[in-house]
Amino acid sequence: MAVVLIDCQGTGDVKNSNTTLDTLITYISLQLSSVQIINLKSQMSSNDLARLEVGVSLSLQFVDCFHKHYVF
Repeated sequence: MAVVLIDCQGTGDVKNSNTTLDTLITYISLQLSSVQIINLKSQMSSNDLARLEVGVSLSLQFVDCFHKHYVF
């Protein structure tokens, strides 16, 4: 068993954040993990949910593409 910790602290920061980079980090963390722990300072906003939805959508597309090309 392997444990990989990806610290995504700072993603989504309104003042110092890059949306494209944040989405990429979310995508990578979704690909590498079977469990996501999301720790927010306040309630989840619609922007937080939209960013997470994009990451999940990209992850699902990757899995579909992978299964089409590599059948086990």
